[in-house]
Amino acid sequence: VAYRDLGSTGWKVSEMGFGAMNMREPELVRAAIESGVNYIDTAHSYMNGENERIVGSVVKDYRDKVFLTTKIKFDNSGVAVKDMPSMIVDSLKRLQTDHVDLLLLHVCDTREQILRNDLMKIFEDAKTKGQTRFIGVSTHANQAVVLDAAVESKFWEAVLVGYSYVSPPEVKTAIER
Repeated sequence: VAYRDLGSTGWKVSEMGFGAMNMREPELVRAAIESGVNYIDTAHSYMNGENERIVGSVVKDYRDKVFLTTKIKFDNSGVAVKDMPSMIVDSLKRLQTDHVDLLLLHVCDTREQILRNDLMKIFEDAKTKGQTRFIGVSTHANQAVVLDAAVESKFWEAVLVGYSYVSPPEVKTAIER
């Protein structure tokens, strides 16, 4: 397995990560880690939290060797900003850890979401409390706009963005910025 620096975090993460979104078998997580994969990604909403429980049941045995990422989502589906701190606590309990390495604001698709002071405050508080080491956003739509807003904010430390040969050229340019 090859490793690369993850920005300025000081971590070397495997080029191939383990996205656990719909994974139900803890043995898969264990096999990935034992094969050298050290970037594990899940989210509060995956499988209504069951995914974090499954990931946590394995990662607890490898916590010092794994760069653990989880995500919480704010959208117009009824998740209130006031609920987000308790979502972070729930995620940590399910993951059986006192902190994640990267906490992402999940499924951002507008500039306004990235620049919302109330959302940034929640993530800043999580970092201050030691619930996460790094903070960022994830995006699946309007990616160039989200990337540019993250840079403009001077707040977010990471962006999880899908990128492939079919990505529009403006996404590459925004990644470079």
